Amino acid sequence: MDLPPQIPSDQIPPPNFHTSPQVQPKSSFPTGIVIGAVVVIGFCFCLPIAGAILFPVFAQAKDAARRTQALSNLKLAATAVIVYTADYDDRFPPTMGENRGLTQSLSPYLQSPNYMIIEKTPVESNPNLAATKSTELEFPESTIMLYCIPEAIRNSAFVAAADGSAKRVEPDELLINISNNTFTVPSR
Repeated sequence: MDLPPQIPSDQIPPPNFHTSPQVQPKSSFPTGIVIGAVVVIGFCFCLPIAGAILFPVFAQAKDAARRTQALSNLKLAATAVIVYTADYDDRFPPTMGENRGLTQSLSPYLQSPNYMIIEKTPVESNPNLAATKSTELEFPESTIMLYCIPEAIRNSAFVAAADGSAKRVEPDELLINISNNTFTVPSR
């Protein structure tokens, strides 16, 4: 068997680095289009997922802002009633229990009649307090003076006591106290 002759290593020619690279055949889709399509498809999947995660967070923040605004408006309306009683020998307005009449009675004490409306729901008042002396109330801190149950704010009702304090309560608890004609502020 004959072996090929050995070439001494000093005689082996170096590889030619200056040769042109072999030309690859062109694919039907350029790489940029493929990458762009993958990015667009990724956004199409990621954006709805991110929206689904963030939507409840934003909804909760909006509800919290509505509750805060509602409580603030009711507190301002309660303050107007308290100032009215101070001006009229400690007597509540005779229009308690009448939405339009109470708003008119309190108009000198309210910057805006809109404080008597919370999320398109009028603020109601305790008709038992009409023309009653505030000093005759045994428990002003637990006697409902004003209240509102706006449908736009989930699971929330707002009450203002005869002492001017205001708070958020559960709508069912408030409805029970009003329907029994006790008009007492529900405890938490």
